[in-house]
Amino acid sequence: MELAPDHLRTLLTPSALYSSAPPTRRSPVGQPSAHSSWSTSSLNPRNRIDSLTPVQGPRWRIEGACNEGTQYQVLPIPLLGRLPPTRIDVHLPPYADIPDKLRGPLDLAAAFHITDGRIRRLGIAQYVLRVLEAWSDRTADWEAIYLDAPHGSYIQLSALCAQISQVHVDLHPRDPSTGHINPDDQWLSPDDLAIYLALEQSAWPPVADIADLRITAQIHDTISLVHFRDDPSDSTVAFKSTLTAVKYLYHELKVLLALPPHPNVISRPLQIVTAQHGSRLVVCGFTLNYHALGSLKNVIAYRAHAGNLKRDDQYRWAEQITRALIHVNEQGGTFYSELKLDNILVTQSDSSEKKQQDIVLADFEQRANWHSWAAPEITHVEIFEELVESGYFAPDSAAHLDFTTYLHQIPTVTPAAVPSPIQSYFTAWTVLSAAAQHAAEVFSLGKTLWCLFEGVSNMNTNIRISHAREPDYVFPEFRHTPHGLRDLIRRCTYGAPEWKGRATAGVVRYGDRVWPAEGYGGVPETKRGGDGEDEVKRALAVHDAARRWWEEEVDRGTRFFAHKARQVKEKENGDAAAPEADDDDDDPEEFDALRRASLREVLEELARSRDAELSDADKK
Repeated sequence: MELAPDHLRTLLTPSALYSSAPPTRRSPVGQPSAHSSWSTSSLNPRNRIDSLTPVQGPRWRIEGACNEGTQYQVLPIPLLGRLPPTRIDVHLPPYADIPDKLRGPLDLAAAFHITDGRIRRLGIAQYVLRVLEAWSDRTADWEAIYLDAPHGSYIQLSALCAQISQVHVDLHPRDPSTGHINPDDQWLSPDDLAIYLALEQSAWPPVADIADLRITAQIHDTISLVHFRDDPSDSTVAFKSTLTAVKYLYHELKVLLALPPHPNVISRPLQIVTAQHGSRLVVCGFTLNYHALGSLKNVIAYRAHAGNLKRDDQYRWAEQITRALIHVNEQGGTFYSELKLDNILVTQSDSSEKKQQDIVLADFEQRANWHSWAAPEITHVEIFEELVESGYFAPDSAAHLDFTTYLHQIPTVTPAAVPSPIQSYFTAWTVLSAAAQHAAEVFSLGKTLWCLFEGVSNMNTNIRISHAREPDYVFPEFRHTPHGLRDLIRRCTYGAPEWKGRATAGVVRYGDRVWPAEGYGGVPETKRGGDGEDEVKRALAVHDAARRWWEEEVDRGTRFFAHKARQVKEKENGDAAAPEADDDDDDPEEFDALRRASLREVLEELARSRDAELSDADKK
């Protein structure tokens, strides 16, 4: 089954439970079937795209992609040096509106899971660039039009066809998800934001206007590299902004300004950045120190491939990550919900005689982590929230009632549950006691430690996002982790479904195609058919596998919330002892996340394992 946003987005969410099977084709993308006509065949010269070769002397540059290959970050090269980071992205039409004959040549299946610079190698990248070149050619004052476009504008491509010059290009000064010009209910003025943050004036960073920033690169869908136009040092800083869900941007700003400093936590914002939205001046982002070495995900992959990932670095990074979490919990009085290698930055330290690379935690929006990184007690809430909102459960059903009991009747669901005035929008974490929040952090830490000591960039083959170097094995297989740490990782990831052989969403990605996972109707890679196998049969098998997996997740969640509801009732009746899991329950460990190791126990085990390795080395 090809990777396509219109139906894979469904399979990777609980909506797979109540959706119909996706539309399918009987031949692989870009190849004619026996039923196709010459007039629609990709072999017909009239259906071939004008050209997908790289443009010589281009006026545009693609930086990356997001939203499963439907949105592209682009920069106009002639304007660099005088262009603010206004974030004018290119949006494709809905996948279903893209002609079938174009999907193969444009590599849309690969674009689904590639977000970094590798996107430039795909046909869709060259197609977008050529469309923009054609638009620039026929629009005499395109530079002035682009410079005048307000922050949050976007370029919409429509009527995609083989004749690039005929593609419609529209520059809209509004947010594509709402159809409005930067909706007033999302953005706050500096004065309103100061009230929201509830911080002393001394804690408020300097304010800068976006017109004073100059973009040099877009390294992430929310991160631009910029410098100030009047800065003689021309130093680069990171500008964080977003075009959707602005409340999370403001929440991260609040968290970062309230956190006490720590060497392994991203430093407080340097400036708050404002932009003119119509008649209103609003806060559109903030600047941070730029860490040029990038994320730990990329550093681990590169150094492991080069053979210079040293054990000393692995232990130091593991301890730094753990100490940073302890600091966030104890000194910051809050939690860190998005622990994964992508959100850990590497920095060059010159503080010691021996230069070394250290890490800092970044991304404090306190939103959802990827399901594969999040503890089961977190994912259960996320899944049930979506199902309850969709009406999947009847309001009087036991599952609905138990879930409501968990969210609204457990004594920890009060402001006192979070030992800080910093309140997150993420229900799955705010319902937890401080101890339970720490246990959920430890779960993600365990998976981080596995990646770190195995020397891999990710613990599984992510359906939505691929990596330049992907591992050929997945968590929880051990190959390189010291034996003294393997039990620690097992304790940290207590309750992980992988220990019972359950693949994420019941499907796996190999290259640009999705297959049912083994155990869900799939077969080993060596026994799979090639591109000639029946696409309808494969698509239906993928849909069935995903549906089965989500049914299992709902069953697990149902038993989890039933267990928690019984705990509530027992406490209400004066019995503080937690009830035992049902005799027929095969997942009792996820009922008690507090059995996981504590963060301080992780530090102790790391030190013990490192000392044991050093001792063994001395003996040799």
